[in-house]
Amino acid sequence: MPERNPGRSLRGTMATDPRDWSLCKRDAWIYGIVVGWVDCWEEIARKHDWSASDLARLIELHVAFTYTFDL
Repeated sequence: MPERNPGRSLRGTMATDPRDWSLCKRDAWIYGIVVGWVDCWEEIARKHDWSASDLARLIELHVAFTYTFDL
Protein backbone atom coordinates (compact mmCIF):
# COMPACT_ATOMS: atom_id res chain seq x y z
CA MET A 1 0.00 0.00 0.00
CA PRO A 2 1.39 3.46 -0.85
CA GLU A 3 2.56 5.66 2.03
CA ARG A 4 -0.12 8.17 3.04
CA ASN A 5 1.92 10.09 5.60
CA PRO A 6 3.61 12.97 3.70
CA GLY A 7 6.53 13.15 6.13
CA ARG A 8 7.25 9.44 5.83
CA SER A 9 6.95 9.65 2.06
CA LEU A 10 9.42 12.54 1.88
CA ARG A 11 11.82 10.86 4.27
CA GLY A 12 11.72 7.57 2.40
CA THR A 13 12.18 9.25 -0.96
CA MET A 14 15.13 11.34 0.20
CA ALA A 15 16.80 8.58 2.20
CA THR A 16 16.80 6.19 -0.76
CA ASP A 17 17.77 8.74 -3.41
CA PRO A 18 21.28 7.99 -4.70
CA ARG A 19 22.47 11.58 -4.82
CA ASP A 20 24.72 13.07 -2.17
CA TRP A 21 22.52 15.47 -0.23
CA SER A 22 25.52 16.90 1.62
CA LEU A 23 27.10 18.61 -1.40
CA CYS A 24 24.78 21.62 -1.72
CA LYS A 25 24.17 23.80 1.34
CA ARG A 26 20.43 24.10 0.68
CA ASP A 27 20.00 20.40 -0.02
CA ALA A 28 21.91 19.56 3.15
CA TRP A 29 19.62 21.85 5.15
CA ILE A 30 16.46 20.25 3.72
CA TYR A 31 17.84 16.75 4.25
CA GLY A 32 18.69 17.67 7.83
CA ILE A 33 15.11 18.71 8.49
CA VAL A 34 13.46 15.73 6.83
CA VAL A 35 15.88 12.83 7.37
CA GLY A 36 18.47 14.13 9.83
CA TRP A 37 22.22 13.69 9.71
CA VAL A 38 22.37 10.97 12.40
CA ASP A 39 26.02 10.88 13.52
CA CYS A 40 27.43 13.63 11.33
CA TRP A 41 25.53 16.83 12.23
CA GLU A 42 28.72 18.66 13.22
CA GLU A 43 30.62 17.48 10.15
CA ILE A 44 27.88 18.80 7.85
CA ALA A 45 27.74 22.05 9.80
CA ARG A 46 31.50 22.56 9.37
CA LYS A 47 31.29 21.71 5.67
CA HIS A 48 28.69 24.44 5.10
CA ASP A 49 30.06 26.92 7.63
CA TRP A 50 26.94 26.82 9.79
CA SER A 51 27.24 28.41 13.21
CA ALA A 52 26.39 26.61 16.43
CA SER A 53 23.06 28.45 16.48
CA ASP A 54 22.37 27.43 12.85
CA LEU A 55 23.03 23.81 13.77
CA ALA A 56 20.86 24.04 16.88
CA ARG A 57 18.05 25.51 14.77
CA LEU A 58 18.39 22.75 12.16
CA ILE A 59 18.20 20.06 14.82
CA GLU A 60 15.18 21.80 16.36
CA LEU A 61 13.48 21.87 12.95
CA HIS A 62 14.28 18.18 12.45
CA VAL A 63 12.72 17.28 15.80
CA ALA A 64 9.62 19.36 15.01
CA PHE A 65 9.30 17.77 11.56
CA THR A 66 9.64 14.30 13.06
CA TYR A 67 7.04 15.08 15.72
CA THR A 68 4.62 16.74 13.28
CA PHE A 69 4.57 13.78 10.92
CA ASP A 70 4.78 11.09 13.60
CA LEU A 71 8.01 9.65 12.26
